[in-house]
Amino acid sequence: MSLFGVIVPGRPCLAPTQVTGQAALGSVQSGQWVCDLVNPGEISDLVCFLTSPLPSNNEGAGIYYSIPPFADWEFMGVITNNQPSILLSPGWSLLPQVNQQPVVKLGVSVESAGVLQEKLLTKPPPDVKKEYARRVALNLYRYIESFQGGASMPLLDQWFQRFEARYQRDPNFVMKSE
Repeated sequence: MSLFGVIVPGRPCLAPTQVTGQAALGSVQSGQWVCDLVNPGEISDLVCFLTSPLPSNNEGAGIYYSIPPFADWEFMGVITNNQPSILLSPGWSLLPQVNQQPVVKLGVSVESAGVLQEKLLTKPPPDVKKEYARRVALNLYRYIESFQGGASMPLLDQWFQRFEARYQRDPNFVMKSE
């Protein structure tokens, strides 16, 4: 049985396979787990979880993905004994280099808590909801700007700055206001 599980809504539950010895693919090394996710552009959310506790509370599992030719791995998040599951919104539909791939590899690697904490600080997972809101606002901005003949739009700039500040405090604030 795999130490990890992966759920993509609407698809069967996956159990990443442990890579051992000669089975290593690209930069995946022995003692790590991988599984394939087909049609990544269709995946808006996925859940990664522990099926049993890690051997030590000083360890965690880093979650990564890789696109063909599967040489480089991008950090996505962390699960630990204290946080045994995570909901990830990878934003692959917004990334042409991923969206157009038939498959991505999801990798899970047991690492020290210190290493994973450093990764969370230096390369936090993307905030897809914020990026979506930013792109909607930018689309609105460009649409309104087209009627102004390219003139600056301080009111819309001010709105967007306020939007970003409120989003930092509460990512769901838009859903609460009417």
